[in-house]
Amino acid sequence: MGKKRRKLRPGRLLLFFILLAGMIYGVVQVGQKVQSVVSNLHIGQGGTTNDINTGIVLSNRQPEHINEKVTTVSMSSEDLSCGNLVLVNNKVLYSLIDQTESVSLFDYKSNKYNVKDKNVLVSQTVTDSLNRMLDDFYSATGLSTVNVVSGYRTYEFQESLYQDEVKQKGETQASLWVAKPGGSEHHTGLAVDFSLFFKNGTSATYDGSGDYRQLNDNAYQYGFIVRYDQSKSELTGIAYEPWHFRYVGLPHSYIMVEKNMCLEEYIDYLRQYEFGKEHLLVTYENKQYEIYFTTETDVPVPKDKEYEISGNNVDGYIVTVFTETP
Repeated sequence: MGKKRRKLRPGRLLLFFILLAGMIYGVVQVGQKVQSVVSNLHIGQGGTTNDINTGIVLSNRQPEHINEKVTTVSMSSEDLSCGNLVLVNNKVLYSLIDQTESVSLFDYKSNKYNVKDKNVLVSQTVTDSLNRMLDDFYSATGLSTVNVVSGYRTYEFQESLYQDEVKQKGETQASLWVAKPGGSEHHTGLAVDFSLFFKNGTSATYDGSGDYRQLNDNAYQYGFIVRYDQSKSELTGIAYEPWHFRYVGLPHSYIMVEKNMCLEEYIDYLRQYEFGKEHLLVTYENKQYEIYFTTETDVPVPKDKEYEISGNNVDGYIVTVFTETP
C-alpha cells in the first residue's frame, strides 16, 4: 500500500507563504542596494570615482562679419611647436628642445612647497599658476610636503633616462614609463613631476591619493592637467602617472576635464572648429572665451580683443580669444 499524503493545515500554509514572501522581498532589496551603489560610481581619472563638475558651458558660435573684424599674424615653421597646447609624445616629437626658455623654479616658488634644487627649470609661463595651485592646496590641507623634482629636460638627459629604463625593463616596458628622447613633454618646460618631502628628511612617491587627491582633482582650475590618465594610456602611450602635471592654460584645462579628454583627443577635437565656420564658445565664472583652429600660416586674429596663439606641433594653430564678460 502507498503512504498517505499529509495535508497542510491552513495555519501552516499561511505561515509558509509569509516566509516565502519575506525571502523574496529581502533578495529584491539587496539587489536594489547593489544596483544603487553601482549606478552612483562614476569612473574617472586614474580609474577612481570622479564627480568633478567644472561648471563650464560649451556652445558653438557662427561668426558674423568676421572678415571686417580680423587681421592676420604671420607664423614661421618653428611657431608650430610653440605655445601651451603643443602636443608631444613618442609619435609627435618636439623639435625646439634647445630653444626652450626656462627659469629656475627655486627662484620663483612660494614657501608652501618644495623644489628639489635650483636645477629644476620650467617655462616662466607656469610659475604663477603653479604657485597659486600649491598655495591653495596648503591653505586647504596645511600640507607643504609637495616637492617638484623635475621640470625641463634636455635631449641628452632624457636619452640617459630612457636608456637606463631600457636596460632594466626592456624597450617595450621602458617606453610605457619614460618617453623617448624628443618625445618627452619635459622638453617644453610646461611639465612638472611631483614627489613628497617630509620635515624629517624622508621622501615618498607622489600618488595623488588621500589629501593629495584634491590637488589632482582641482589642478584644472589653474590651467594644469594630470597628463597621463590610467584610462587613456592607449592614446598617450604612457602608463598612469599621477605625479606628472602639464600646463595647457585656461580655459583648455576646464574643457579637457569636462569632456574627459587627454591632450591627444583634445587636439583632434579642436580641429572641427575651423576659422570662419563654427567656433567654440566657452563660458565659466563670468568669463567667456572663443576658440578656433586654422592650418594657415597667416593666422587670423581679432583686431580689438586679447588673444593667444598656440601651435599644436602637428598641423595647425589654435587661437584663444578673450571676449567680453557675458
